[in-house]
Amino acid sequence: MKPFRNEEMLFHIRIFIWILAVFVLTGCSAIGHRRQLIALKKVGANQKNIERYIEKQESSFYVLLEVVKNKGLEVGVTKQAVINSYGDPVLSREIKDDTVVLEELLYRHPTRYFTSDRIYMYFDDKEKLTRWEYYPAD
Repeated sequence: MKPFRNEEMLFHIRIFIWILAVFVLTGCSAIGHRRQLIALKKVGANQKNIERYIEKQESSFYVLLEVVKNKGLEVGVTKQAVINSYGDPVLSREIKDDTVVLEELLYRHPTRYFTSDRIYMYFDDKEKLTRWEYYPAD
């Protein structure tokens, strides 16, 4: 093996310095954007959770729709039993009817805002179903 000449040695040192610089700068770049990379990863995972939630809401709505069309809902059932059976409503609000305060729950397809059948349920102050209304899509 022949000994290095000064020119060869300088060439190899320059190559080593360039390689080292690339690794250092790339490492710094990755560290500098670590928070953004973690945020993107969380957004991706959250998107999957949202998709699963919508799929569950959609299937629950179709089950509720079949119940309403075939035999109707049982008056007197609790609000919690409805939520356990058919998932979260799209909308929940308190309404006042003269002296009576009711809670109104709206169930419809989770993504078809204007072209979905709608089912409104009304619960009294003891959270018992007092009545329900079904509106087919237009």
